[in-house]
Amino acid sequence: AMYFNKTTDFNSGLKNCFNNPNDAKCDWNRVFRTDLLPEELRNTSINVGVVSYQIPGEKNTDARVYCDHVTYQGFPTYSVDTSHVTNRQALALMDNLPQINKDAVPLVVNPDWFLAAWSVDVDAALDGNRQIVKELIRVLPVFYEALNGNDDIEIYDALEFEFLHLYALGQSLSMVNYYATDPPKHPTAEQLKDKDHHPILHTYATIHVWAYGLSGRTSKLGVTVVILGVVCVLARLILGASTGVQERSTVEVLASMFEHRHQGEFEGLEGEACLAKVRYRIVEDGDGRQKFLPEKKGGRWSHIIHS
Repeated sequence: AMYFNKTTDFNSGLKNCFNNPNDAKCDWNRVFRTDLLPEELRNTSINVGVVSYQIPGEKNTDARVYCDHVTYQGFPTYSVDTSHVTNRQALALMDNLPQINKDAVPLVVNPDWFLAAWSVDVDAALDGNRQIVKELIRVLPVFYEALNGNDDIEIYDALEFEFLHLYALGQSLSMVNYYATDPPKHPTAEQLKDKDHHPILHTYATIHVWAYGLSGRTSKLGVTVVILGVVCVLARLILGASTGVQERSTVEVLASMFEHRHQGEFEGLEGEACLAKVRYRIVEDGDGRQKFLPEKKGGRWSHIIHS
């Protein structure tokens, strides 16, 4: 492969060959030498992938844009924003991209993977209703004019085509199955016997199943607690029915207290300590209403606390 741009031919002598191909100074062997190229271009002439885009709407049917790329395997540092609001396409952000060694050889990538990313067969046409195809039709003429020296084209409009191409290229590479290490060699019989040289990795799997039954200690304890609870509830119901103790609500007791009028049980008593020792009984009148009745002992009011 040969490399050149508007300003330089990277000291390959390509410009002289363009001007006069039959000149004796035109050394085509030198033109195709890769050792004269900068380090970032020396290994880009091996296993090159080329994509050709035809310019839509151009009168010259031969007008095309060619994009070439090479593929390397690396382990960059990456981060992923898991929010569907700020990263709707679930793209990964890669930092510290590894520097390509000048002696590194690009990987061989079958061009059919690029067709797979576009979901198209060989020699088939893309569906013009797809959104990315519409975007390519829109930005390709703009990019083509920028390549032809139209200075009125904004840089972002020209780079938009590169973004679409890289997006499709990245999609195709994400579909390729690859291995980061060489396949392990099968160990020999002696190495299998030597555990230090070839340690055995023991693996196992456990399955936890939750089942209900009375065979376990936990289930027996649970049944015992339930039976004791039922027995306690039945015993309380039976005792309450046999003794006939009537429980009074707090509201009824307070209402009876406010309705009570003293009957001389506080005469001769001074101080809160003495007044608090007056003893009462709760009785019911003929209408079933509660009343407080002070108790007497030996004709005198009882001053014992009723609990």
